[in-house]
Amino acid sequence: MGPWILRLAGFVVPKKFLAALGLGLAIALGASYSLYKASETSAKVIALEKALDVSKARIEALEGIAREQAEVLKRHGQVKEKLSAAQSKVRAAGSGPGPVDHARVQSAVQEARRALRSVSEPR
Repeated sequence: MGPWILRLAGFVVPKKFLAALGLGLAIALGASYSLYKASETSAKVIALEKALDVSKARIEALEGIAREQAEVLKRHGQVKEKLSAAQSKVRAAGSGPGPVDHARVQSAVQEARRALRSVSEPR
């Protein structure tokens, strides 16, 4: 719609005014589009922050599991050491010169059981 239509209708509008009006409209459209894109970006940032919080919680849970596993592994090593020592004591009690002393073997077995129970009991 050019200025000639406005002149036919009886309006006299300077070209500079129309240019300024067009420029203002372009700036307003650009600003509204920028605000729209900013709100979209803001929504994406909020969603990413929520996902990050969930990921942090998962990482903390996995770290807890890893600590637990390390503790179990350490405890397993202790039990294995105690078991090996107990087996050695029972073997030593059963071997030796002459006939086997069953009382000494039973004593070693009982001692080994006590040692293993002390390790396997929850703290």
